[in-house]
Amino acid sequence: MKPPPLWPPPPEAWLGLVVLLIAALIYLLPGIIAFRRHHHNAVAILVFDLLLGWTFLGWVLALVWALTEVRRREDRQRIEPDFL
Repeated sequence: MKPPPLWPPPPEAWLGLVVLLIAALIYLLPGIIAFRRHHHNAVAILVFDLLLGWTFLGWVLALVWALTEVRRREDRQRIEPDFL
């Protein structure tokens, strides 16, 4: 019996790929939101999400952090003055 051809892949393979892409987008959602909102801690949120997002609690914390108020540059300078 001849094995099935590798191309085109069966429909189940496409479904698996789509599910994998959707899961990756959901997993990275806190980082995506942080970068889209120009959050001042966007890189930290993304790293936190990559390292602890596999736990549901880590993912929720990253999402909440991404949705916190974005401080503008003027506000940060008022809180953290530049003495140089």
